[in-house]
Amino acid sequence: MVPLLRPLFVNLKDRFLNEDGQDLVEYALIVAMLSFCAIAAERNVAVSISGAYQNLANAFNANF
Repeated sequence: MVPLLRPLFVNLKDRFLNEDGQDLVEYALIVAMLSFCAIAAERNVAVSISGAYQNLANAFNANF
């Protein structure tokens, strides 16, 4: 190995083996997943509520 490249490879190896900050990335991925699920559920609930209000409006219009 070229002597000038050895410090570069040692530095890169140390960076890849270093696990500092790994927990932060895992927590960020969990938060992102929970946010995605909440948004998906919120859209389904909104469609259901809209359908219920539409049925209620149709019932009022049919009777009055």
